[in-house]
Amino acid sequence: MSTHMTKNIAIMDKAYDVLTRHKLPGESFSQVILREFEPQKSSWTDYIGTFSDISDKEAAQMQADIKRARKLSDTKRGDQ
Repeated sequence: MSTHMTKNIAIMDKAYDVLTRHKLPGESFSQVILREFEPQKSSWTDYIGTFSDISDKEAAQMQADIKRARKLSDTKRGDQ
């Protein structure tokens, strides 16, 4: 059994309007606050398809840029 304590808070009308705009159908204001402000854990799977619309040339350039940045970072740290 889970018990939920409730707290009353006073907010400005503008803050209430913002919460109302972010509220999904059937969602409580508490759920809105938790959804919007609770840190979300992300997984690499959240990013699948992020770069699906770039060309092979752009992908190759990104890989080259990443390798160059890693090499520069390793050099600055003294790893060679």
